[in-house]
Amino acid sequence: MFKKMLLLFLLLTFGVYNKTAIAQNWERVSFPAFSGPVDFVSARDEQQKILFAGARGTLYASIDQGEKWTPLFELGSNTQLNGLYIRKNRLLLFTSRGLFESKDDGHRWQQIFRGAGDAETQVYSVAVDPENSNVIYLGTGRGLFQSKDDGKTWHKMWNELVHTPIYRLIYDTANSELFIASAKGLYRSLPKKSRFERVFASNKEMESALESDLESEVDSLDLELSIVQKGARTLALKNSTETIVLGTESGVSTSDDEGSSWETLSQSGLLSTDVLDLIYLNSQNSLIAGTAQGVFIYDPVFKRWKELESGMERANVRSLAAVHENGETLYAATDRGLYRLSFSIEIPTVQMEVPAAIHSSNLPLFRQLIQLEPSIRTIQEEAVRYANAKNSKIRSWQWASRLRALVPSVSIGKDFSKSNSIDLDRGGTNDPDKYIVGPPDTSRGWDASVDWNLSDLIWSSSQTSIDSRDKLMVELREEVLGQVTRLYFERRRAQLEFIIRPPEDPLEHLEHLLRIDELTASIDAFTDSLLSKKLTRIYSQHPELENLWAADEITNAGNPSY
Repeated sequence: MFKKMLLLFLLLTFGVYNKTAIAQNWERVSFPAFSGPVDFVSARDEQQKILFAGARGTLYASIDQGEKWTPLFELGSNTQLNGLYIRKNRLLLFTSRGLFESKDDGHRWQQIFRGAGDAETQVYSVAVDPENSNVIYLGTGRGLFQSKDDGKTWHKMWNELVHTPIYRLIYDTANSELFIASAKGLYRSLPKKSRFERVFASNKEMESALESDLESEVDSLDLELSIVQKGARTLALKNSTETIVLGTESGVSTSDDEGSSWETLSQSGLLSTDVLDLIYLNSQNSLIAGTAQGVFIYDPVFKRWKELESGMERANVRSLAAVHENGETLYAATDRGLYRLSFSIEIPTVQMEVPAAIHSSNLPLFRQLIQLEPSIRTIQEEAVRYANAKNSKIRSWQWASRLRALVPSVSIGKDFSKSNSIDLDRGGTNDPDKYIVGPPDTSRGWDASVDWNLSDLIWSSSQTSIDSRDKLMVELREEVLGQVTRLYFERRRAQLEFIIRPPEDPLEHLEHLLRIDELTASIDAFTDSLLSKKLTRIYSQHPELENLWAADEITNAGNPSY
């Protein structure tokens, strides 16, 4: 197994031509308003140097690629800014308080849309018909809206998305189609042909469970809704092609025929499959994803993702933007600030020779470490156990619901009453009446009944609720196993790369070790620290393994978790 893994790594690294992202480190944009969460970042197409960003309820602009920023519009720190539509001098700002418009590059603003209730007022995306700028579409937290008079009046579009969050709208100008990324999946609207159809469904099993009669029986309905509402979060279109790239909570899918058929891209390399934003760099034919765990670039040759992580804290990436000038400058709005990265795509020369480091004496030690570390099967089993998502849990519920029929319903009652006996003795004319009190009349009684409902042996009324919980359990188990499997092999690749090509620079050496430590900690979060506990025992029993990670300039303290 070790030899196969090693040969595969060498082949992928040195044996074939590959497009590689050559990037500098991420640089945090040093602006006070961006020291915390940044809602979004956007670039003006016509004038590439102009950037916009939203943070703490304020819209900012920069004309020098992020060196200096000027506030344009303030709505208050409690307002969420979801994005900006830019066309010539017109700006449409979509927020949690509705849609705001400026027709003079942000100097004056007015609100042109507010829905009925918080969900409708939450505007996530805007699209304008390229052939008729008076027609505007809004994607809100509760349905799709349209204006045919340049935003003066609005009406809700009554279709199957009427109560559904709409996260992203993109117009395909070549085919006059509007693509709608929603909690239920991806939809395509052809206004001229009056067609509205779903081309990609998300979470079919969970959605059908919600739409069935079972939903009233499910105690954990809020959990179901929170899972389903993620759906299709973002999408991108390749220029001059019919290729759609769709980001969901389960990764990235692509279609080369406008949604008729789909291919799911490999999740290899992704630390999180929850894709929040996508950007396709047509100039370099590269796909970049912003996820809940950083920024990744896709390698179509080896079908895996590579993280652009150097210099950026592990963060939830809410929005991406690119500026095309002297290469590419990528901007990422995260919950820990605004970052930028300059990079280019280049094709390295083919190298068939094996590097000298492959003959290092560390390889036998590394083989020994792999044999001692927990296997992926052990990690997966512990992750499922720790999440309390075993198959046996559902089976035990099912058996318990049926065996309940053998347990009788016992009813015990007690009856107790007591009354006095009183007689009236009427005397003569001169004698008064007398009341004669007799002995009390007392009665006591007991009753008991035992009932069996043997029909529950065949079908229990609680089975409906169990079936619904079973769907939730399957979803939870798949998510846990997917996450822990990706983390496990991403950590293994990081280890192997370190052993075969050990960094020479001390800082880079430490960064690689921190990367492996971070992946170890992420696996621990799913397994109740199983991996760290095993590693502590391994290194205490085999101290020679610490030489794998040592460097002349670095002194390791304590037990490593590499």
